[in-house]
Amino acid sequence: MKSYEEVTRDLLKRRDEYEVQKTQRRRTAFRIAMPVCAAALAVAAGIGLWQRETIAKLPIFDGNIQSTISNPMKDILFFEKNNIEFASLDIGLEPEDFVSMSLDEMLEYYGAEIRPDVPEDLKLGDCEYGIYKKDGGSGEVYWDNTNLYYSDDTYNRILSVDIAKGRIPPTCVVVESDDMKKSVISGAEVLLVNVRKDALYAEFTVANVGFRINARGLSREEFVEVVRSIIIKNS
Repeated sequence: MKSYEEVTRDLLKRRDEYEVQKTQRRRTAFRIAMPVCAAALAVAAGIGLWQRETIAKLPIFDGNIQSTISNPMKDILFFEKNNIEFASLDIGLEPEDFVSMSLDEMLEYYGAEIRPDVPEDLKLGDCEYGIYKKDGGSGEVYWDNTNLYYSDDTYNRILSVDIAKGRIPPTCVVVESDDMKKSVISGAEVLLVNVRKDALYAEFTVANVGFRINARGLSREEFVEVVRSIIIKNS
């Protein structure tokens, strides 16, 4: 299994390779093993402005503290400490099964708002959206993972959101979560993990859509607000 540093190096390498590969209709980056889109980032319409006043004095506790308390927003926040590992993910996607869709069509397919509100320095990367259906794109859906990849201009602050309908999206991230304590954010159960000092992870389901969120360089407060924005939009 790859370490976090190895995966990060792979991510940056794929960023550099994107310009060469972007003319291909089926980019490797879309058939995602590591949650990453393209690195040619642009400002995307519809990204909410960041409201810092909502995170003031937010009580957040480490996994080595046994008790938690509720804050005025009725949240119970508990960051588990765990070393997330990465494994290869071989889905066996066939190019002829890919059905290209716009982002608006993906929103309609999921029946949910999948775009989080993010800090204003993060921009949404260029990505090809779509799903995979059997029988050359005319049959049953067998893969509907979507990845939204945000970064600042330096790639020091990264946010990757993986989405799937009806389940937590399969990714290369390996988390043994059965014995981990879950948080409650705006009424929804959320697994929050502090992987290391600057790496955060969350997984949850809302409106029958599963989310895995990975971040590097964001504060815990920023990260919680990203998660909260998705939950509130689908409540």
